[in-house]
Amino acid sequence: MKFSLAPIKNKITNFAEIVQKNLYFYIAGFILLYLLKYHYSIATAQQLNWILFPTSWLVTLLTGVNFKNDPDFGIVNHEHKLIIAASCAGVNFLIICFACFMYGLIHNYKNLKKKLFWFVFCAVSAFLFTIFTNTIRIIMSIYFFDNKGLYENWITPELFHQFEGIFIYFFFLVISYQIMNYLTMYLRDKNLKLNLNIFKDNNLSFKIIIPFLFYILVTLVAPVINHGIGHIDFFFIIHAIGVFFICSLMIIFFIVMQYSVKGYVKISRYFKGQQQR
Repeated sequence: MKFSLAPIKNKITNFAEIVQKNLYFYIAGFILLYLLKYHYSIATAQQLNWILFPTSWLVTLLTGVNFKNDPDFGIVNHEHKLIIAASCAGVNFLIICFACFMYGLIHNYKNLKKKLFWFVFCAVSAFLFTIFTNTIRIIMSIYFFDNKGLYENWITPELFHQFEGIFIYFFFLVISYQIMNYLTMYLRDKNLKLNLNIFKDNNLSFKIIIPFLFYILVTLVAPVINHGIGHIDFFFIIHAIGVFFICSLMIIFFIVMQYSVKGYVKISRYFKGQQQR
């Protein structure tokens, strides 16, 4: 049996063609993400009101919990001892969302006008998904802060808050990427019948890997590149372990659910076939 390099060469060629056709958008996306990351690194809470205020407004709308704007700390609620500070703005999640949507899907659009539309749409969608996801995280934080007895004997509130954030952000990152992928498929072929059951998607495993890679790149790799290996401390190591552990469990969950649903569908079809005989 002879080993052929032709399939590998074809994949490399196809990848090179994709990069060449979308290079200007990849560069523009990188510049936009770099500027956003730089702004986030030096911004005060007041300078992040463009994302903090919509989040607090939506939390208030859904829960009735009111917030006040504190010029030093951010947006606060004294009753629940809750602070939506700069570190809780969700800018990193915004960056990851935009990167996933744009770099992962823009190659599906063939002409310049559609690519430009998708680029702008990715930015708007990433912002809206971030507001929604951040709102969910804050609501969950309010609940768990008021019910510390559920976990305080096992883990510190600070560590629980950190791990809760990893779970919520990665879960909604996978879901939002799947939604944007469905939208891309629909825009390419409006006559296509989409199966909105995420667990029936045959390419689900691959579509989870893309958000995972961007999540790792922004939350773990970028800080190491920016500050250097020498600045890695105990807290960063704990965070990294939490990221890999929680994300791995969620990837396994999605894949197991995918095959479980497929198995259920096959069994249902088998019994229906038996009944019709």
